[in-house]
Amino acid sequence: EKVQVLDVHNYMSLIRAAGRDHDVDRAFDIIKRMRQHKEPDAIAYNSVLDVCVKAGALQRAHDLIKEMKQLGLLDVISYNTLLKGYCNTGDTAGARAVCEEMMAAGMPPNDVSYNCMLNIAASAGDFTEASKVIRSMEQSGVKPDRYTVSIMLKLLKKIKGSRDAKKCLEFLDHADVEPCSDEILMNTVLETYMRLKEFQ
Repeated sequence: EKVQVLDVHNYMSLIRAAGRDHDVDRAFDIIKRMRQHKEPDAIAYNSVLDVCVKAGALQRAHDLIKEMKQLGLLDVISYNTLLKGYCNTGDTAGARAVCEEMMAAGMPPNDVSYNCMLNIAASAGDFTEASKVIRSMEQSGVKPDRYTVSIMLKLLKKIKGSRDAKKCLEFLDHADVEPCSDEILMNTVLETYMRLKEFQ
């Protein structure tokens, strides 16, 4: 009996379906089948990595990262996907370790990496950690974007006091991001200004 050979698009669709179901084992089975016909590329591996992260299977994700490293398929997307896993669990130390590994591999963290780190701090209401991330971002020459500003404003909602509110507004000016370009961002900025006025 002739076995039907799937093409790359079919395999990728199956991996995405496994991701929707958070089925890590199925995703690994699919990429194993894929190897029998054609060596998967970085896109396919990163897709399986994303399934691991969505399912919260960080150890499986790390194992896959090691395999990808041996195959020379690791890229910034791979690391940022793993970083997202630590962001989901609020693990600052784990996320920092991933960023250090990125730099050691010659792949400096980008805006996505830093925004992910910043989001961990914001979710925890940790203004000190957020400030550290912003400093690292500036030192690396990575410019804040509207997501960076939005995350910082989200952090301010969890912090009381005019000093931190003023710091955020100073950061907003320094970031050179136009809040009027995004309705949600603009509303958040206005809310922050109102809070600052209340403290005065």
